[in-house]
Amino acid sequence: MVVRNAGGSLTLYVSWNGSTGVARWQLVAGPSPDRMKPVKTQRRTGFETAIALPVTSGYVSVVALDAHGKQLRAAAPTLIQA
Repeated sequence: MVVRNAGGSLTLYVSWNGSTGVARWQLVAGPSPDRMKPVKTQRRTGFETAIALPVTSGYVSVVALDAHGKQLRAAAPTLIQA
């Protein structure tokens, strides 16, 4: 879920219900689904992790990473608009 904050910035809330193997979330973003690249990695902080988005438009997705940096699963790209 993406939330627009009072100042116009965006926060993405991510979780993987029931998963205990996720150590970090990698945020990928870009102008289109086929031009996304990693922009930020954040440590998992409990059931739901809040990630401040460094972009305000385009496509974003998250990749669940284990403790060794191995990709567990990736979410489908989501379009966010200014």
